[in-house]
Amino acid sequence: MTDYKPPDKIRCAFRYRDGRRCTMLLCREHHELCLHHYRRWLKEQDVAPPRLPIVGAGQLDNPWAVRRSLKHVVRELVDGRMTPEQADVLSKLGRLLLISTRRPRKRRPRRADKRGVGRRAAG
Repeated sequence: MTDYKPPDKIRCAFRYRDGRRCTMLLCREHHELCLHHYRRWLKEQDVAPPRLPIVGAGQLDNPWAVRRSLKHVVRELVDGRMTPEQADVLSKLGRLLLISTRRPRKRRPRRADKRGVGRRAAG
């Protein structure tokens, strides 16, 4: 493993108690902190953006609605409004919902044999 460290201008400015500096890259939302330390800073400041409802009640009756709600879960996670643990639980529930909302496959009728319908040729 190499000891690569990104240049200082694109590294997180957070310093640990022992003097080491965070090696993560800067996030888009903050010009000095990585995403992890930016989320911690938001929690300390109580400035977290308001949460939006992911889905309304009773709207998860088809696969498209479930996929749309999972897309919102990912967006909430990326925006920092949801912890990775919460997103993990919701994605597992979404997977179960996708399985339960699948429509059963229609069975195709078997094709008749050229020699005869469903009979084996005597050999």
